[in-house]
Amino acid sequence: MITKLTSKEFTAFNLRHRIAMAMLTLLVFCTSAHAQGAVEQIRKRYAAAKAQVEAMGKDDYHPEEFYQLNVTQFLPATGRHEKKVCLYYDFLDDDEIYPSHRLSLVTSKYNFAAREYYEEYLYDEKGNVSFIYSNPSEVDFDGVGCELRFYFSGNRLIKVLVKNRAPGESTFKETYSGTSVPAAYSDYYKQYVSKAKKHYQLFQTIENSTYL
Repeated sequence: MITKLTSKEFTAFNLRHRIAMAMLTLLVFCTSAHAQGAVEQIRKRYAAAKAQVEAMGKDDYHPEEFYQLNVTQFLPATGRHEKKVCLYYDFLDDDEIYPSHRLSLVTSKYNFAAREYYEEYLYDEKGNVSFIYSNPSEVDFDGVGCELRFYFSGNRLIKVLVKNRAPGESTFKETYSGTSVPAAYSDYYKQYVSKAKKHYQLFQTIENSTYL
């Protein structure tokens, strides 16, 4: 049975449809604008954290203060494996003689055989990872290099950037920008999220085992 709408009913239906579409468009726009604003704030905090690390040891006002984990192993098939993890922190204004620390940035450099890997993890005030950078060496047998960037708001992924570098080239070119992880990099993403939590746990363990 087909119900025919009167001209008045059709006009009302069409108006409701247009309002719904306008509200949906506005919601998408606001969500996108919020995510972009969050990304910009993350980039500013990342730049500030990197500048703080670069300034360490340069003068008396910027002493070297961070935790460092060094690992040396001999692994089956890949041989000598070395890993260096640096955990940088901020001081909290809690009126203590020795102020408490808050994890700010983690850098991790390691190798498997001849392939080298480098990663960075930026944390927010609540201890959630807000940015992950990774340079996982070559990602396939064709020698294509890769840079991955993941941005988070709370525990929610809000932006993914992928850059690739063809064999023989010196610069990376952006090949993907979106809010979801491409299938080719989903395993990397899962590993990094897991590592971010482990780095934070490592920091907390060190904090709880030191005297100050």
